[in-house]
Amino acid sequence: MGVHDISVQRVLNPGGRSATGSLYEEWFRDASISSTNRIVSNSLTPVVGSTVSGLGVAYLPQACLQSMLDLRMLEGLQVLPPVPDAGFAAARKADCHATVIHMLVETARESCDFGQAFQASEQPS
Repeated sequence: MGVHDISVQRVLNPGGRSATGSLYEEWFRDASISSTNRIVSNSLTPVVGSTVSGLGVAYLPQACLQSMLDLRMLEGLQVLPPVPDAGFAAARKADCHATVIHMLVETARESCDFGQAFQASEQPS
């Protein structure tokens, strides 16, 4: 599919204030396209649910949604030009040196597996 094929679909994205939304906006802008048929959400979960429900197309993280692709709940599309890769980053204020922030960062670094969409700790028996 080309970027023009995507632009005539309903596009589900997190909006221009997020990194992924900014990538979408720039991608369309570089192709001189204005996508007016959009649903914007600040949360990935409703974007995934809306895409699975067939409400539109979305730029989603493949690694953590691979099981949905395997089950054919989602379909991966090859698009030209390709949408740029989006990285993941956590940020904090530069002058914030609170111990709790440091502990949260370390916990996330040690426990997050972005190869899975939803993670739950084991329940005690």
